[in-house]
Amino acid sequence: MATDSPDTSSTERPDPKELKQFETALKETAKDFLALRDRYFEVKKAARRRADLQAQFDPATLPAAERQRLQKQIDALEETLEGKILAWEMVKEPFWQALRFWGLGLLLGWFIRGWVGF
Repeated sequence: MATDSPDTSSTERPDPKELKQFETALKETAKDFLALRDRYFEVKKAARRRADLQAQFDPATLPAAERQRLQKQIDALEETLEGKILAWEMVKEPFWQALRFWGLGLLLGWFIRGWVGF
């Protein structure tokens, strides 16, 4: 018996609104990734600069003014390094999603284990 309804199997096209939401989420993820990458390189550069300055920093041979200038630069670089590579705002949503789904999977696993009787 033939039906007049269209076939809704794998040929169904996604809703344009869903595609737009996906595109927006993908762009936001790419932007967050680029910000993370930039922060990583910033921290890496600061660590190299700090090592270079500490190699130059010999309190016994440097004049007081030079010693203070180098110490200020080292302190500024340490502040840069102490900054978080991942800000909480960047990882908050993925963290809660992972926690939610891992927790749900764990509960589901325990339920199935109890139901099957292992």
